[in-house]
Order: sequence, then structure tokens, then C-alpha cells
Amino acid sequence: MANRRPPWKIPAVINPPERRCIQINIPDDPEHIAIFWGVLRGLSDWQRWEHEPSKSGTLVAQVWREVVYAIDWEDSCMGCCEDRIVLHRVTDGGAMEVSTDDGASWHSDPDDPRIIGTHLPNTIEGTGSDKRCNAATNAIGNFKDTQASFGNSLTTATSVIGLAAALAAEVLLLLFSAGTGAVVLIPVMIATATGLFGVLESSYNAEFTEEVWDLLTCDIFCTIGANGQFNESQFINLQAKVDTDFSDNVALTFQSILRGWGVLGLNNACISGIAATADCSECDCPDPCVHPEDYFALGAVDDVIYNEDGTITIHAHSTPAPDDTEAVKWWGEPHDVACCNIVSFTVTDPETGSTPGWFHRDCLGAEGGSDSFTPGCYQWVQYIQNFALTTPFHAVITFGAECP
Repeated sequence: MANRRPPWKIPAVINPPERRCIQINIPDDPEHIAIFWGVLRGLSDWQRWEHEPSKSGTLVAQVWREVVYAIDWEDSCMGCCEDRIVLHRVTDGGAMEVSTDDGASWHSDPDDPRIIGTHLPNTIEGTGSDKRCNAATNAIGNFKDTQASFGNSLTTATSVIGLAAALAAEVLLLLFSAGTGAVVLIPVMIATATGLFGVLESSYNAEFTEEVWDLLTCDIFCTIGANGQFNESQFINLQAKVDTDFSDNVALTFQSILRGWGVLGLNNACISGIAATADCSECDCPDPCVHPEDYFALGAVDDVIYNEDGTITIHAHSTPAPDDTEAVKWWGEPHDVACCNIVSFTVTDPETGSTPGWFHRDCLGAEGGSDSFTPGCYQWVQYIQNFALTTPFHAVITFGAECP
């Protein structure tokens, strides 16, 4: 019985605008080569493709005919792909990009160590603000080590290029990119080396006071995610705070380290360290909507989710109030000048299935209670269950990006 194979399925795109060159090794024997050629030629036969009214099989076969008959055979051996010319550039923001079409289009460099480096497992201890503080403290330790190495390089470097190479080697350490040489990051560090070359190490180090490090610790603590890690938007927020809070060589150094590390390196810096004495109690993060999980007067946070639409959803459960009731109370004070847009506030009582009564005061100072929740900007909201529960009730609060 003949072995009838099903026809090939018609691709959704009959003739893609781009072509990809591949290189394979085939048996170096005339018969093998003839068989290989026959298989390839089958792609140009319309009868091998699905039969349907639009006759797309003929169209896709024509595409493959151009491909197959354009193969360059050299002495009965398929020629290898020619090397493509790859252009490289570094953007103003420090991104490494490549182009394979003479600069007509650019995309992220797949060899960028900030992309292909190793993500360390998140072993940061604690939850909520404790976890964020431990992460910030770890990061500061790595910032200090990198800054000190920058200072030492100012004394040993004899040229701008040499200084850039030394700086690149330092920031590369936290990317854990196997086989990647520091040379790839030299273009990212050229501007920094140009700005710092000729500065005395002692003068440079003197700029990094304890007040500077404390402020950077709080900047990291106030912008990092609840899991002690940064996403792209939080990383940008940190860069903005560094621009606002620092100047001259301090700002140049911190921004250079951040550009060199990228999100990957910064997150590894937040994991790598010993934060046994972490204390961020002096940090005043001015907007409770940035980290609303820190502002629960009553109740315990179970989970914090940063949604793709910019909102933050918190799952919490009730804890006993002083009057023996069960309560969840989110309280934006003492930061009462900052109000949060609360998109939704729902509660589930595991014993009765009912929703406990809730009371609120909005940012204008109006007080009151109601049986239903209205989205809006609040200084505090709370749910209270007026009788004892054997199990806590659960609340879900979603905070909007900003007040309407």
C-alpha cells in the first residue's frame, strides 16, 4: 500500500517580506545530495499543498520555487550563508541595539549582557515593607562596592577608554553573563568615563556621604516592588528620583551604575547581600498609592499584585480590633495630603457570606457610612464586622493609578 502523506497546510502569510538564511551540514555524497535536492524541490510543487478554492497552494509553491532555485550550489555542495553586516549603537538611555539592514531599523542587541545575564533566585527575606527594606539595603551594599571601584579606577586609568573599560568591568559583575567580556559595555560607560576622567579619587569619594547613601536607600525603598524587585516602570521611577535628589558626580555615578546594570543587574543587586540590620523607618515615601500595602492600620496583607493597567490590587484579611470586632482598615494618614483612587473595595465573610458594613472618609474630610462602595479618592476606608468571627474575613482593594 502506498504511503500517502497529507498535504502541507497553507501558511497564513503566503509570501513573508523577509527571508532568513540558514546553514546546515548534509552528507557529502552525490546520492544524498540528490535526495536532499528532491525533498526541497517538492516545496515548489503545488500538488503537495492543500487544495482549496483560492488556489493558494499554487501561490505558496511559487514562493518556494523562487527560494529553491535560488540556492547557490558550489561543486555539488550547498554554499554557506554569507556573513551579514551588523551595525551596533548605544542609545542615549544606554540601550544596546543592532541593525542588519544598514540602519533602516534597530532592535535590542541579543548579546546585551543585561538581557542574557542570569536572574538570581529571589531569596530576600521578609514580607511587605520589611522585604523592600532588605532589598534596598542589599542594593546599597552593591552600589557602595561599585562606587568604590569607580574611585579606585580614577587613580589607575590612564585614558578615557581605559577608565570606561574599568567601569564596564565593575557593572558587569552583577549580570552573571557567562562568556561576556566587559568590552561590550564600554560604549555604555564612555560618557561616564569622559565626565569623571581627571577627578581625584579622594575628592570623588568625599562626595558620597552617609546622607547620600541614606537618601539613595529611601529612593530604592520607595520605588521597588512589594517582592523586592523592580519592573521596567519602577526602574524608570528610580532613575527619575536619582535625577531629582542628586547632582554632579553623585548623580552621574548612580545613573551610570543603573544604566550599566539595567533592571536585571539592579534586581540581582537587591538579592545579593546581607541585610540583617536593614532599617527604613526614616524613609518617608510620600504617596501611599505607590506602596499602599504599608498603610493598613488593621488587617494583614496576603498578596500585592501590580496589574498591567497600572492599578494595584491587595488581598488582605481582617484582624481583631481593640473593641473585639474584626476589621480591615486602610489608612493613608499621616500622609493625609496624598489621596488614593480606590477603584474597588470588596469583602467576603467566610461564615455568613455577607459583606460587613463599611465606613469611609474621603480626602475632602467628609465622613460617613454606607452599605455600598462608590469608587473615588479616599484618605481611608475600612470594613468592620461587629460580632466575633472564628475565621477572618477577606478584603480585596484595587487602587487606581491616580485620582480622576
